[in-house]
Amino acid sequence: MASILQWFFVTHQIELLPWPARSLDLSPIKNMWSMVTQQSTHITHPTTTPDQLWQLVEAAWSAVPQEHIQSLFESMLRRVAAVISNNGGYSGRNHTSQKSINLIILYLVNM
Repeated sequence: MASILQWFFVTHQIELLPWPARSLDLSPIKNMWSMVTQQSTHITHPTTTPDQLWQLVEAAWSAVPQEHIQSLFESMLRRVAAVISNNGGYSGRNHTSQKSINLIILYLVNM
């Protein structure tokens, strides 16, 4: 993991779970970031500082419907089965949208 990401997680007291390096399918957080990105498009006030951007991300995170989060939990058995069937490898499904990546990069650049 890039040192700037490690710094970010430590600074914001975000505890990371260990994930198998080759098993992107086991990372529902990528789907969550996509949902956060989608919610952030509904927030119209502009962000000009890193703190404002963080507030936007927190508001968007809180706005993700609980049933969507629940569906991520419920998908874990299917995800584990996909990883097992691929002998621990990636199933080829892309769970991260470009918008999610852009949102993360935007935040990190504005820190």
